[in-house]
Amino acid sequence: MSDNHRKEKPEVYALQQNGSGWQISRRDFLKTAGIGTAVMGVGLGSRFVRPAAAAEDLDTLCKSAPAHKDGITDLLVVPGSNMLVSRDDGGTAKCWDFRNYSLYGSVEDAFKNEKPSFISYFEGGYAVFSEKLDYYYLPLDGFSEMRSVGANVKGWKYCVMDTSENIYGVKDDKNIYCLRKENNYSGEELLCSPGRSVKSLRMLTGSSRLFMEFDGAFAVFDPGKKELKINEVNCSFYTILPGESRVLIYEKDTYHVNSLIDGSLIWSRSSDDLGPYGMADRMTASPDGSLAIMCSGSRVWVISLADGTILHNKYMSDTSGFGFRPVVSPDSSKAAISSGNSILFYSLPDMKLIGCPVDLADMKNDSKGIEISDVDPLTGR
Repeated sequence: MSDNHRKEKPEVYALQQNGSGWQISRRDFLKTAGIGTAVMGVGLGSRFVRPAAAAEDLDTLCKSAPAHKDGITDLLVVPGSNMLVSRDDGGTAKCWDFRNYSLYGSVEDAFKNEKPSFISYFEGGYAVFSEKLDYYYLPLDGFSEMRSVGANVKGWKYCVMDTSENIYGVKDDKNIYCLRKENNYSGEELLCSPGRSVKSLRMLTGSSRLFMEFDGAFAVFDPGKKELKINEVNCSFYTILPGESRVLIYEKDTYHVNSLIDGSLIWSRSSDDLGPYGMADRMTASPDGSLAIMCSGSRVWVISLADGTILHNKYMSDTSGFGFRPVVSPDSSKAAISSGNSILFYSLPDMKLIGCPVDLADMKNDSKGIEISDVDPLTGR
């Protein structure tokens, strides 16, 4: 790759299937004076990709298509939008367009010593927050400077935010506290004391209800009603399903759906149905509530949320040590799965590989998977 090519900003390409081969499509981003919007120049030229092995070989494709320099540790979808946020082990965060794999912007040293925890609408725009409530806005023309609303949450864990922008968190392992925006985030308010250690806390989408995970149990707490009912159901690996009334749980012997209201079992299937491919340790559900994606170290399953039927069973190899992280597009038509330093996009429910973003600035000089000649900076050819 030429030095001139490396200096082009931003150096982002999309890798997509083109007939029997693969194609890299160049995407330029133009900034119009006075307008903070990134304009995509789609179709400004292309380069063909010749993988070192068969195109079906995921390992080869991943090595050929780096979205990040370092292994990806987090993948989050921005609620109600087509933005996808990824963060790598070196602390770089990037924001992508789920529809065409374009890059909105990136920021280095983002949450370098901590991980992004959640994305919320906050003071007029979407922001990605760390557990300590440091945050970056996600406008279309790039990340903002880091800001924080976490001055009064020292000693708190698992901080989350509701739709009224109030902050909740766990203090002393067993107590749930709140800081209200109307009080300028000062003056701790004790909401409840479950009487057992809280392992995780999350806000149910579009409400002020809190989901709490304990050892071997979970509970949903409504701060308005001050009611807390603990359901003795183990949920070490889980995902909340759309509608916020059900939870999908994977255990050693079964995977099942339970009610969030009373913990009752809705359906259950034996883990033997998945085959001897390891434990499903990451899960996500489609926004339309029709299916879920479960990942192990070498396998990805697509299951029906109606009854747990396996819709697709795909072998995937990951030797990076970072594992797979799945998310689903807002229209439920695509899945994005991170593997190593790459993000792979698949159609749903058939799990056909349809593309992945490539940041040439993060591609190694000795990469053999993709061959690219010099690109004219004006025409992209």
